Amino acid sequence: MRAFIILVLFCGSLYAADTTNSIPTDRRLVEVIFAGDDKPPTTMFHEVDYLWISEKNRGEDRDYYSWADHGGMSPDADTQKEAAECRKLLKTIDEPKQLPDSPNKIVTVRCADGDTTIVKRFPVDAVPAEVHQILIIMGFPTHISVV
Repeated sequence: MRAFIILVLFCGSLYAADTTNSIPTDRRLVEVIFAGDDKPPTTMFHEVDYLWISEKNRGEDRDYYSWADHGGMSPDADTQKEAAECRKLLKTIDEPKQLPDSPNKIVTVRCADGDTTIVKRFPVDAVPAEVHQILIIMGFPTHISVV
């Protein structure tokens, strides 16, 4: 009987640990996504970069196909205001009628807009000045030369 009681107490503490320490959600509000190389998308080590701001943080992720994901983030108290500015700018830009065939030659910008997401894509060699302004608002001014 003693073993049963200990087992119940142990399982109860595991359940409590699992429910009280769950990872909080932090929805991304703005993302700028672009390829870091010219390799085909499903080639090992193909690099895709994500610059983003979320409800509580700003961050950068780098995904290498079939190998690793690297990234980091830091707290930012102004992301809601910054996201609103980015969303306003993105709404003013028209997507080009023609995009390059290669996804490596496209910059994608996403902004949360209520329950929907605004997604616009631009050729790497013709990124509008508004997208560069979005990067500045997001806190990534040094990435303008990359995009």
